[in-house]
Amino acid sequence: MRAFFAIKLPEAVKDVVYEDIEKLQSMDTNCKLVSKENLHITLLFLGDIEEEDLQDRINLLEGELGKIESFFLSIEDLGFFYNRRGLVRVIWMDIVKNAKRVEDISRILYGYFQDILEENNLIKEHPSFKPHLTLGRIKNINRHQNNELKDWGKDFNKGKNKSKFEVEKISVIKSELTSQGPVYTLIKNIKLK
Repeated sequence: MRAFFAIKLPEAVKDVVYEDIEKLQSMDTNCKLVSKENLHITLLFLGDIEEEDLQDRINLLEGELGKIESFFLSIEDLGFFYNRRGLVRVIWMDIVKNAKRVEDISRILYGYFQDILEENNLIKEHPSFKPHLTLGRIKNINRHQNNELKDWGKDFNKGKNKSKFEVEKISVIKSELTSQGPVYTLIKNIKLK
């Protein structure tokens, strides 16, 4: 099965974030927004893993993650990841408060799953891990649309677009790809201290 570790957003935060990003739909950018129910902060994408193997490692992780105190996160400014031609590929929001804590948790997870990441050719992605909330992906965009989107992002970041919430658990999620988009199923929540 395909699985990943994530911080799930509270419904109230999803509502606020989605209200802001729905404005992207009115722009001619060919952006596929992440559905509201699927908004999350990915900590580690595993790719394919045997269910039994995943469960065994979750059992080991519960003790280690259970020692980490719950903490607050703040999601703020809009950002972009670009393709090689300098065009926007991914639209995201930045994790500001306690981003280092998120990176530390991601490193712990990486240690438990390094062999699986190697098997799935995902090992190279981890050193550049930047905690963020993905809002949407763009398949095709021209220079004019790209500039319009970047200008919109600058205006967006001038506002007071901040969402703060407490992280009390880490979620293990199964991901099934369908023609309508990914379907996520919660496997387990691992409680923090």
